[in-house]
Amino acid sequence: MDEKDEAAFEELAFRLATRALGDTNAPSDAPNAVESIAKRGISRTARLYNERQLLARVPPELLCMIFSLLAMDDRIYVTLVSHRWRKVCLNHGSLWADINTAFPVGFIKWQLQQTGSTPLRITAEPLHPSDADRIDLVAANMGRAQTLDIYAYSDIISRVILNPASHLERLNITGIAHGVLAHELFANGVRWPALRELYIHGTGLPQYVSL
Repeated sequence: MDEKDEAAFEELAFRLATRALGDTNAPSDAPNAVESIAKRGISRTARLYNERQLLARVPPELLCMIFSLLAMDDRIYVTLVSHRWRKVCLNHGSLWADINTAFPVGFIKWQLQQTGSTPLRITAEPLHPSDADRIDLVAANMGRAQTLDIYAYSDIISRVILNPASHLERLNITGIAHGVLAHELFANGVRWPALRELYIHGTGLPQYVSL
C-alpha cells in the first residue's frame, strides 16, 4: 500500500468513525463499531476479489461456450460487463454467426464484419419483395452459409439459393403462396456438394424434377 492508498484508507476510517460516533449510544462504543464495520467491509472486498480472480481464470474458450448459450440480445449486453468479456466476445466470430433477417440491417452488417470467415447460420424468414436489402445480404453471403432456413416467396428463394453455396450443410425451405422453385436450381449437376439435410415445405418443384 503506497502513501496515496494509506491516505485514502485513513480518510475512509475517519468517515467510518464519524458515522459510528453519530450512530452509537455512547462514544465508548465507537471503536468497536468502527472495527465491526471495517471487518465486514474487508470481508466483502475479499469475496469480490476472489470472485473476480476466479472469473479471470476462466479460459476464453469456456467463456465463449457459455456466451453461445445466450440469446443474441444478451450477448450484446455481455460485451458491456467488462473489458475482458468484451474482448472475448468480439474475438470469437462464432458468437455472431447466427444471422437473422429479423434483426436491423445495420446490425446484420456488423455481425458479418465480426464473423470474419466463420461459417454462417442464416435464418431468413419471412422475406418479402420489399425486403430488398435483407435479400441482397443473404444472397451475397450464401458462399459462407452453413445452414439456411428460408421462408419466402418461391422467386425470392430461388434468387437466394441460386448463388454458390459450397459449404451449405442444411437447407430448410418454406414457401409462401405455394409457388414453384426455379428449374435452374436443379440443373447443371450438384449445386450444394456439402448438403446433408434438405427440407422443402409449401413450394413446388419444377416439372420433371424429383428428389
